[in-house]
Amino acid sequence: DVCSSDLDSIVLLPSPGHTLSAEILTRSLSDYGITFAWLAAEPDNAEQRAERLNRFEAEEYERREQTDQKYTEEFRRRSKRRKRLFAHYNRLIKTGKMPAGLIDEPTRNRMTARRKVVGDTEMPSLLDRAFQADEYWTEHSEAVRCNPFAHQWGVIFSWHSFVAHPTATALSRVVSPQPGDLSVGVQTASSIGSTPYGRATALLGLMLHMASHSLGWPS
Repeated sequence: DVCSSDLDSIVLLPSPGHTLSAEILTRSLSDYGITFAWLAAEPDNAEQRAERLNRFEAEEYERREQTDQKYTEEFRRRSKRRKRLFAHYNRLIKTGKMPAGLIDEPTRNRMTARRKVVGDTEMPSLLDRAFQADEYWTEHSEAVRCNPFAHQWGVIFSWHSFVAHPTATALSRVVSPQPGDLSVGVQTASSIGSTPYGRATALLGLMLHMASHSLGWPS
């Protein structure tokens, strides 16, 4: 449902004016697609699938704790250079305008309880997930054999990562430097030539194909 909603949003972002936003959502969709392929592989091996699901859940808890630790320890760590700035942060925290931490107590307790069940083994990196998904799906799907997930990681996730963050590539979508003339806000040839719409549609179709094979729905 998340992925179909993503595709709905992508097709509502017409080219060329909103191509950049469509590319960012397509990158997210490829992340979902590769991870789903990794989770849905080996449908007849209940032990392996349960192990991957546990790693999927444990990954979030690890990332949440890392982010909270960075915020509560490193972000507010005192230093002479930032003494005034951190004093300001603390005033905002005391008045409730900034949180003291990013994980509340009920969430932390729930995470602690679930980690006893799922363990603490993280997921492999997204590219490794793509490799592991390909090991199964290239043997069971002509569609994946022709367009493996490792390829999708390179041409969709990795490529669109350069516009999902502030980069020179992202700026080149809306800035056209010309000798003696700088155009800002007009879509460039890079945006006009980008094709996230077709890629996103194919990605969702492939996810439905895998769901049918792995879960029996849709037929």
